[in-house]
Amino acid sequence: MPITATGASSGNLTSGQTVYSGGGTGSGTVSCANITGSNTTGNWTASLIASATVNPPVTLLATNGGSVSGTWSVSLSTTACGQSQNFLVGGTVAGTVAAGGAVALSLTCTSGCGNGGGNGGGGGGVSLTGTATSLSATVAATQILKDSTATGSLSISATGTSSSSQTVYSISGSGSGTAKCTNGSTGSWTGSLTITATASPAVTSLVTNGGTVSGTWSGSIPITICGQSQNGPSSGIVTGIVSAGGAVSLQLD
Repeated sequence: MPITATGASSGNLTSGQTVYSGGGTGSGTVSCANITGSNTTGNWTASLIASATVNPPVTLLATNGGSVSGTWSVSLSTTACGQSQNFLVGGTVAGTVAAGGAVALSLTCTSGCGNGGGNGGGGGGVSLTGTATSLSATVAATQILKDSTATGSLSISATGTSSSSQTVYSISGSGSGTAKCTNGSTGSWTGSLTITATASPAVTSLVTNGGTVSGTWSGSIPITICGQSQNGPSSGIVTGIVSAGGAVSLQLD
């Protein structure tokens, strides 16, 4: 998948930064066996939006060279064999600027890297999109339960409130469908979530130029499969991208 990015620098050596924003698209074919359970070949498509912020500004190091560090996030949307999923991964950036301006950045993934998990309990994290005041997501049962035969989805909505330093999202959702039981038969599943997520800096402060946010979440994610109750993780980390203009992609892992 070809990916391109452009950088915008601001500030000084002590308080400035360079923000790289970019994206990419790709497509191809894939085996559907582990996605839908069908022993066929299907199509996949993917698109991503990426953002990386490094300090100090790269432009101020172009003459004599130096090193930079920071954070990055990527919002990835994929469709394979008719099944759609959204992910957001992120991590740290370390790089060097050579005298003359050549830049080399190394990205290390620390959040959402595997996008996997055990059966039940919401493995793979949840990716929500929207604005500073409202987010939403529809997560397929195949992603939640890690069961390629599962049907249904979890519908999620969030309301955001921003202060000077952070945005707090109140998140809720519910869903139901069918899934494979431990004895091999097909049964029903139901699930819900009630979560509070905090992201810093405030999303509203990044609407003009864009940037990245991070934080934590806590709450409850009960799921019942074939009459057996399970509880997903009760806390985790938040990473996100705010695009210039205010579009928000937030990942809960």
